[in-house]
Amino acid sequence: MADFAKDAEQVVRERKKGRAKNPTARNVGPFLDGTLVPVDFKDEDGDDDADFVFFHGGTHRYIEIPDDVIDLVKDHVKVSFLQRIGYSLLDIGGISGLIALLIVLAMVAMTLTRIPIDDNWWKVFTLVMGFYFGNVTAKSR
Repeated sequence: MADFAKDAEQVVRERKKGRAKNPTARNVGPFLDGTLVPVDFKDEDGDDDADFVFFHGGTHRYIEIPDDVIDLVKDHVKVSFLQRIGYSLLDIGGISGLIALLIVLAMVAMTLTRIPIDDNWWKVFTLVMGFYFGNVTAKSR
C-alpha cells in the first residue's frame, strides 16, 4: 500500500526545490476518487505555508493555491450531456437567453406539428424576443 504522506512530502520537496523546510503531511484521507494530502512547511522566510498533493490512479497533482482545490472538484464532478448543454446556454445568454430559446423552440414545435398558435402566444413570443435582444443590444454598447 502506498504511503501517501511520505510521497506528498517528497513531491513538495521536489517542487519547492529545497525552499520548503520540514514538510509534514497531515490528515491523509480519501477525497473524491483519490487521496488529498495537505503538507505544511516553512517557506524561505520561515513563515508557515501549506500546499496539497492529490493522488489519483498512480499519478499526482500538485496544488499550490487552496482555490485550485475547487478546480480539482470541478474536474472530478460528473456532469451529464444535457447539464453541459444547459450550462453552456446559460453562459452564452443567461436566464433570459434560455427562456427566449425555450419559447422559440415551443413556437417551432407548434408550427411543425400544425398546432394553431393564437394571438396570446405571439404576444408572449414578441415580448420575450424584444426583451432578450434589447438587453443583448444594450450590453454590447
